[in-house]
Amino acid sequence: YTAAATSVVLGRLIHKGLLNKSGRGNQAVGARLLLRASVFAMAFSEVPAVLGLGLFLLGSSSRDFYNLLLVSAVLGFIYVPRRASWESRLRNEGGGCPF
Repeated sequence: YTAAATSVVLGRLIHKGLLNKSGRGNQAVGARLLLRASVFAMAFSEVPAVLGLGLFLLGSSSRDFYNLLLVSAVLGFIYVPRRASWESRLRNEGGGCPF
């Protein structure tokens, strides 16, 4: 559970760090940073489920797997890329939206 909690915190920090990087004036760089932040966030949101599966396979109860799967699903819904937020972020950073 500690590793899952650490991955949640680490995923949040990396996501915020990548979104705060400056891609001002360059639409391609801004889009690349948004894509990279989304991929990292979704990857880190899957870590609790994988750790829960590992606990289940090592002989622990299935409750561990289901608890960590729920955490992973909630994180997946939080970090799912939203087109409207991408468009507004790219518009605010300068230039038009490529979508």
